[in-house]
Amino acid sequence: MKVLDFIRKITGKRKKPEIEQPKTRYQELVESIDDLDLCHMFVTSITPELREFYKEHRKEATTYTLQTAMYDSWSWDIAERFFSSVDMEILDRVYNVLDNQSGKFKIIIDTRGGKGSCVSAPGKFPIEIFIREQYDLNLVYDIVHELTHTLDMENGDTPTRQILGEVAPQCMEALFSEFLHDLTEDDLLKYGMTKYKLDEDIRTRKKMTFVTRLNNAETLEHDRKADRVLESRYMLAQIYTTHFMKIPKEERGKRLGRFIECVANDDFEGANAAFGIRIKKSDKLQRRFLIDDTIIDAEETIGARQGDEIIFYSKKHGTVRRTIPKQHTFEETRGNQPQQGTSANLGVR
Repeated sequence: MKVLDFIRKITGKRKKPEIEQPKTRYQELVESIDDLDLCHMFVTSITPELREFYKEHRKEATTYTLQTAMYDSWSWDIAERFFSSVDMEILDRVYNVLDNQSGKFKIIIDTRGGKGSCVSAPGKFPIEIFIREQYDLNLVYDIVHELTHTLDMENGDTPTRQILGEVAPQCMEALFSEFLHDLTEDDLLKYGMTKYKLDEDIRTRKKMTFVTRLNNAETLEHDRKADRVLESRYMLAQIYTTHFMKIPKEERGKRLGRFIECVANDDFEGANAAFGIRIKKSDKLQRRFLIDDTIIDAEETIGARQGDEIIFYSKKHGTVRRTIPKQHTFEETRGNQPQQGTSANLGVR
């Protein structure tokens, strides 16, 4: 018996009951999607090939360089061209940041590499946008990522932004990779790029992004004292971006613009609706598919997936068989329990 409890017993004093504090909006939202369960699903669905790749590259995932050389003058030109290809409204908002007529933003080129590329906390002006000085294609990826962060900061770090604040920047990176892949021969000549090196760099960036996001999920899964806001939002960025890239190409710019607006205005439901994503605790099958898609996409990125079919068993829906054609579209058929010899594990080819 603890000393204080013993004293209370002999003196007749009782311990005051603890008053349960009301949940914050952040807690309500993050528990509505049970991010810890999503984290567990993510980590436990990792295939042996992905696990091995993660172990091999985890240490270099934040320090790697790309083959394509990049210079400051080119980087900003490429970034502006890219944003104009996504959506003109987004481009206008990016121009407002670059022109900085409002005085709310300050771009700082970090030549010492101390901070790395990041954006200062919203709500305190001017918002400082740090871009780490680099001489490879990572420089433009960082510019695209950090400028996107500024688009949902007008109302501060809303609870919705605390959960989904890394989604739009990673989606924008994925769109930027497509933009780079589609550059013309004249563009490649203008920027001194080589096609095969550029394609390798695009794949490397995507691989290393997955490694860092898996590391976030691993940290959250195994250390519940970890920064839940930080680790969870990066993990969710991987899941949401995979889903976003399945949206028809011609719709992505507008849908991403709506998503950003909803995040800025603390409209969690609206943000999910903008992507057509169902992720609440009650959406069990859809949550499973979101994780499934994320794993499949990662396997394809590292070149580990050779087959075209994945099967798993759901108590509620029986056997769920998903056919994965090259176009990344999906057919779903439901049947009975798996036959003997059929694997019920995700990612088994």
